[in-house]
Amino acid sequence: AGITISPTSVPALRALARALEVDGKYGDALQRLDQALDLRPYSAPLLSDRGMVLHSMGQDKEAKKALADARKKDPGYPESLLYQGGMARAEIVTARCRLASGPGPNVTRSSTTSRGASPASEMVRSKCAPCGTTSGAS
Repeated sequence: AGITISPTSVPALRALARALEVDGKYGDALQRLDQALDLRPYSAPLLSDRGMVLHSMGQDKEAKKALADARKKDPGYPESLLYQGGMARAEIVTARCRLASGPGPNVTRSSTTSRGASPASEMVRSKCAPCGTTSGAS
């Protein structure tokens, strides 16, 4: 027996999206966030969560747009600031490693996600394969 949620409950949709993200089901999480955004399109928390799910899917251009939209809706919302800073830091690590080792698939990236942790408490991490430099912190 599964859990049934109201398709018009934004908090329930957001909670389900977070659970799906933690479980690595990014496409399903994105669907739930988009469903919630249809109901509350100006929500900085929903837009921030959407940005991090997109980042986890490797869609950084779209992730940056979602985070920028969140900042426009609420410039002081801490999660969007945290996510943007984490993504920027990961880009710096990537750029440094590319300069040091030349082009190639040297940098791995992931959003650290611990079971039971909310996306707000997670940080973008990157690790350079040749030099071992790591950005971000959990």
